Amino acid sequence: MITPQLISQITDLAKGEITKYNAPSPTHFEMSLKKGKEFAKKLKARQDLVTLGICLMDVKLGEAMHAGKITEHVAMSLAYTKEILEPSHELTEQEKAIIYNAVESHHGAVPHTSLESEIVTNADCYRFIHPTGVTEFIRMLSKRELDSVVAIVEAAEAKLDEKWTLVTLPAVKAELEPYYRDYKKLFAIVKKG
Repeated sequence: MITPQLISQITDLAKGEITKYNAPSPTHFEMSLKKGKEFAKKLKARQDLVTLGICLMDVKLGEAMHAGKITEHVAMSLAYTKEILEPSHELTEQEKAIIYNAVESHHGAVPHTSLESEIVTNADCYRFIHPTGVTEFIRMLSKRELDSVVAIVEAAEAKLDEKWTLVTLPAVKAELEPYYRDYKKLFAIVKKG
């Protein structure tokens, strides 16, 4: 059984990793968490599993970025998630499996095995398509060593397109589609110069 104490512990753990490595951004984390809970409630899924999945999906993103292994962050997050959840007697094997799948599937590499893991993916995508999240991503990109505004826009557009292809829930797609279309138009204008 997932207790409020476990949720609090895992949330604090995720926030600690964000503070330590400065990734993902607190804005993105909070946005995914808020929207994931909303989607879970709306779709009558388990909010506790969604919350834990969101907290753990990128738990090792910052460490992976600092080590120059960003492409390995999902595997690192999954291994860490298993390390901290396996000894837990609070969780059933089915609950653990759902959380593991949520972490592993949030980039589309493996199929979802539950509505909860699908919601986690959609909440992750939400933060890269909604204006608040796009603005935050562009802010983060501007701190990297990209050599021009066009390079920043191209990186933001690549992430926008990547995440758009992973949005599967009709309600999420309907909410985000106007933003996606508007950003595609805006990015095309910027790239034309």
